[in-house]
Amino acid sequence: MSRLRSAIIQPVRDRAAAVVRRAVARGDIPPLQDAHVLADLVVGSMVSRLFLTPDAAHSGSTDGPSSGEAAIRELLPFLLRALGAQPG
Repeated sequence: MSRLRSAIIQPVRDRAAAVVRRAVARGDIPPLQDAHVLADLVVGSMVSRLFLTPDAAHSGSTDGPSSGEAAIRELLPFLLRALGAQPG
């Protein structure tokens, strides 16, 4: 498990947290005490949507957005509103 954590899990969490910090710096979302918490919510929501919802994971077509892009498009606005971001 430690290899999985160091090779995949932590780098993904760190990249997502960096995105969260940039959003805070731009004023897109309010300041957070721990950017990793939001990063975990985003990544966890995407993993859940892609792997536990069969229709969502396979609904993308070959010429349209991937199911990962579709999940981001669906989930990100919801998560940002939950954090207090204003629609722009």
